[in-house]
Amino acid sequence: MSVLRLIFQELRHRWVGALLGAMVVGIAVALVVVALALARAGEKETRLIQRDVGLNVLILSDKTDLAGYWARGYSDHSIPADYMDRVHDQAVANRLVPLLKQRVEVEGVSVLLVGIEGERFKGGQVMKPVFGKVLESGQAVVGGTIARLLDVAVGDSLSVLGHEARVQSCLTESGTVEDGTIYVSMVDAQVWLGMPGRLNEIQALECHCGEEVEDPLGLLREELAPLLPGTIVLRRQDAADARRDQRQLAEGTLALFSPLFVLLAGALIAALGALNVRDRREELGVYGALGHSPLRVATMLLGRSVVIGCTGALTGCALGEGLAQRYGPDLFTRAVTELHTGWPLWLGALLGAPLFALIASLPATLWCLRQDPVRLLRHG
Repeated sequence: MSVLRLIFQELRHRWVGALLGAMVVGIAVALVVVALALARAGEKETRLIQRDVGLNVLILSDKTDLAGYWARGYSDHSIPADYMDRVHDQAVANRLVPLLKQRVEVEGVSVLLVGIEGERFKGGQVMKPVFGKVLESGQAVVGGTIARLLDVAVGDSLSVLGHEARVQSCLTESGTVEDGTIYVSMVDAQVWLGMPGRLNEIQALECHCGEEVEDPLGLLREELAPLLPGTIVLRRQDAADARRDQRQLAEGTLALFSPLFVLLAGALIAALGALNVRDRREELGVYGALGHSPLRVATMLLGRSVVIGCTGALTGCALGEGLAQRYGPDLFTRAVTELHTGWPLWLGALLGAPLFALIASLPATLWCLRQDPVRLLRHG
């Protein structure tokens, strides 16, 4: 009788134990799949929320009077606009947005005029824009308070520093400095303010910093200073630290619970294997008495564990992904795509679960091999 046929006969003969083992493996794999999917979705959801809180890195001219900057909302000193062509060659800041800001009067109302362009990404990445505004020449985006005070709507024209700008959109009042802002294209702002080829601010989003980085601001300055001479880098500590702490919490939760689920499954599989061997001492003794070699008996027992592991892995992946996709969207509305585990996780489970089941059943199998068949029959 071939070993493979012997394994399947063994599974059929002891189908209750095999089914129970597959259920244990399946539940463990499902828990790991759900934990991975939810942790990944939670991390992305948190990152999106923290991202939407705003950009947390400021780059200004090093001649800027910071007290005046915080009072007025803009710097009196500028930096070259071509600095934006250098920001690709670094790894500490992303979503860099160039700005040219100055306070002006529009129809008797003091507004913060902001020239803006689209975001630039580190390393030449292509990402969905969030912060930068891409405006054509002659277009304007008007803050909610300014739109209300000037009584303008989409399609109306505004006279800004003697130049006409058509209102592309009006922002909803948000209780922030944006309510008193008019955004125009960078080219228009540079011409209207008489500052061609200049910026006075770059805002960015700090990239991931792990716990090993004790001084994130120092790292930012160390990386950006050689690329952008004559600038000072500031970090909005509260927003940046909240983003960093939340990300590390999500990663730590995933790192803690996934191994616990795996260890629990291993303990249960080992216990089931030990019970299976103990309850079948007489049968195993008969195998030995009939001339089956210890290696053949061990192959049967370990092969049984591998088949149980494969079955449990497939079942667990399907169950885990189903649970994650069923209940995950109720928790994470913006990171639903992260709830799809994909084939790499299925492949990992299909390779890892049988191996883990095999290792967990080794102690009981080795114990069986050390026993004398006659002694097993005597005590069976």
